[in-house]
Amino acid sequence: MDNLEEGINNAEVQPEYDMEFARYGPNPIELPMSPPRTPSPDAHDPEFRRELSPFSVSSSMTSVDSMESVGYFREEGGRMFPAMPNVPVVLPVDREEMRRISGQYDLLKLISSDRHYEEINGLLNPPHKASIRVLNVISNSPWIDDMAQEYPHTSDYKFWLREWKRLLRPGGILVAEDLEMATWNCDGSDPWQSTPMVCQFVDRMHMSLLAQGIDNSCTELVGSWLHEIGGFSEIDNTVTSIPIGGWDTDELQQEIGNMARDNFVSALLTVSPHFRRAGTSQEQIDEMLVQARAELSDSDNIIFQRLFYTFARKEEAELDVS
Repeated sequence: MDNLEEGINNAEVQPEYDMEFARYGPNPIELPMSPPRTPSPDAHDPEFRRELSPFSVSSSMTSVDSMESVGYFREEGGRMFPAMPNVPVVLPVDREEMRRISGQYDLLKLISSDRHYEEINGLLNPPHKASIRVLNVISNSPWIDDMAQEYPHTSDYKFWLREWKRLLRPGGILVAEDLEMATWNCDGSDPWQSTPMVCQFVDRMHMSLLAQGIDNSCTELVGSWLHEIGGFSEIDNTVTSIPIGGWDTDELQQEIGNMARDNFVSALLTVSPHFRRAGTSQEQIDEMLVQARAELSDSDNIIFQRLFYTFARKEEAELDVS
């Protein structure tokens, strides 16, 4: 998540959860069961045929070859970023980051693919012929940098929530899912005692983002903000504890934990240019990465991270009977 609305006091906004929290995370740990396989509709069945979206035309896509990319991207700390002046350094846009995002998607799909399946499937597979639209509100390209410069007020994340509500049809569904970059101990103890280098890495990353005007600590406030905005008939907040590493005895949780650990390590590599900007040498960064990776791989560290998931349905339009 990106910037908070100017003037918002986080201490006064209490997020609503389906779980009770101990000091250092949810207690007891709630880990998901194995998700069911999503049924694939028969492509030849007329019931599942849909109108093509007018926006799903290949000619609307633009490719940038390696020669043209020089003007679009710049190298910093060994990673590629959009070549836009005065744009915050957040995440790179190179192949390594695309691979990390792909792996993270597989992780989230394994955890969350069964959440609100009936509601989402019912909306996207109605019994009648309908024009279906799905909007993925994520961008990691120069487009978002252009928008940030031309429309600085859009850094207000609550503004975007209101826009998403406006774009939804009555009865439409909004799903927000954010994986927190932080570790928690299952026994409720301070994570600085078990994963000090990881905690230092995360803290320095947050400080670097704050120095650029970005506060990524609002992931847990989405549900509360949607309640405040109003216009939703259903808002469901869930916080899931995801094991980091293969310490769980369940086979599925071991798979999830190993994927989460690999994604966390890749994320540490992704944010390392923030430290170069702060004057940290590459040798120091490499040493920090080695220590952080060792902490995440230590079988004695029974740790997890949190996944914030919000499901919201826009209110149905009221019929005018006057």
